[in-house]
Amino acid sequence: APVDDVAGADEYLDLLDRVLLDRKISVPERRALDGMATTLGLGAADVARLNRHYMLGVVDATCADDQLTHEERALVIQLAGLLDLADLEVEGLLAAAQARVATVVEGVELKPGDLVVFTGFPEARKAQLREVAEARGLVVWPAVKRGVAAVIAQDPGSGSGKARKAREYGIPVVGDGLLAG
Repeated sequence: APVDDVAGADEYLDLLDRVLLDRKISVPERRALDGMATTLGLGAADVARLNRHYMLGVVDATCADDQLTHEERALVIQLAGLLDLADLEVEGLLAAAQARVATVVEGVELKPGDLVVFTGFPEARKAQLREVAEARGLVVWPAVKRGVAAVIAQDPGSGSGKARKAREYGIPVVGDGLLAG
């Protein structure tokens, strides 16, 4: 939805763009955004609308090359989280992005020695997957940490603690089809 009817939208969005260059919002930056919103007379609903508008722009940018990579998905999730968008809105943004591009690039190639984490599987299935993973030289790790190559989930769209932490770290969350390949 256009935000032309929100007075001060351009100034707020320009500041937001500068703040998010480093993909973080520091305390002083948060204060600057809040201060600008107050100065411009923007209410909470206006700010939420501008944040959503900004995220649609991010999605446009990630789809510009007609493909959606894991890194681009992670960026959308990370920025939407910083802007306090609800999980449902984030899923909507990602679904919109996936619908607009010709290819969704999983881009996850596991090689011997890579760490993988399983989440959401019943114990019997997890045991089968562990055998397959170990036969391929992968190291099954119990928890998400930096350096993990992939989180293999029964439901890759899961909001489980492991999946959420993986997304924060930019680690791909993929289905178990990855081990079949």
